[in-house]
Amino acid sequence: MAYEVPDLPYGYYAEATLLSYAGHFTAARAAYQKTLELDPNHVGALTDLAVNEDWAGHYDESLHWAVRAFPSSPNDPSAYYHVGGALLRLPNDAATERFLVDALHRFPEDVRLGLSFARLDILRGRDSSALERARRVIARNPAHQEARYFMAELATVAKAPDGRVFIEPLVREAPDGRGDFLGESYRAQLALLLARSGDRAAADSLWNAASAQARKEIAAGNDNPQLPMELAGINAVRGDTAAAFEFLDRAYRAGWKDPRILALDPFFEGLRQHPRYRSAIARMQADIEAMRRAASASHPELFAAR
Repeated sequence: MAYEVPDLPYGYYAEATLLSYAGHFTAARAAYQKTLELDPNHVGALTDLAVNEDWAGHYDESLHWAVRAFPSSPNDPSAYYHVGGALLRLPNDAATERFLVDALHRFPEDVRLGLSFARLDILRGRDSSALERARRVIARNPAHQEARYFMAELATVAKAPDGRVFIEPLVREAPDGRGDFLGESYRAQLALLLARSGDRAAADSLWNAASAQARKEIAAGNDNPQLPMELAGINAVRGDTAAAFEFLDRAYRAGWKDPRILALDPFFEGLRQHPRYRSAIARMQADIEAMRRAASASHPELFAAR
């Protein structure tokens, strides 16, 4: 009797993908690496490992895997997107802009690349430019899920007057959903908009639900640093400073290392001058600088001045 030999690389790859989306980043990393031992050119494992390392706060490693995947699909805009995403975490804005300009020159209609440029704008404090760019992208692609997710988060950060137009549909579809920019879920972001408009009772109801869900997922073993970041943000905006910093520390230990996003997060506006907030920003900046130096040494062509 003949037996089919299992497709082992794809078995490990499937396992890694499930683990990563469940927030088990360390176990996912091992499964992705096993996939690559069996098939060093497995593009899916290379790019998804880059995403896994980004979520885990290993931004230099994220760039490493994205660059390794690039030669296998140099005519695919996703290859540029993953490299660009890692560069956005390792701030050398001039180099990142050059990379994204080149990518958009090749793929001018690509949604993800357009959103990446909007993300660079918001990180540089160019809110109006970011909103304008993102609105153009979503106008051309109104049903694109990632465009909708990003537009909702951007509207929250930039305090766009029509923010609820983008966030409310996402809350109806998946209240616990979240993007890859802020830690807080769309439900928590909608609550922030309601609180800003004076409806604190509705906001508190949503924040209670968001907090309960985040705690449930953490208790189940989900390591995603966005979960303690959500709890930190909700406690911060509610005025529970001690709890906010407790969860911010937990988020940092879980892998939240992006000080520029933290500096933009509107949930933490009331803590900007607090010594522990400044200390957290400084600690993240030191980590990012160390990762940027390592990435620059490994990939000087991406960081070199022109």
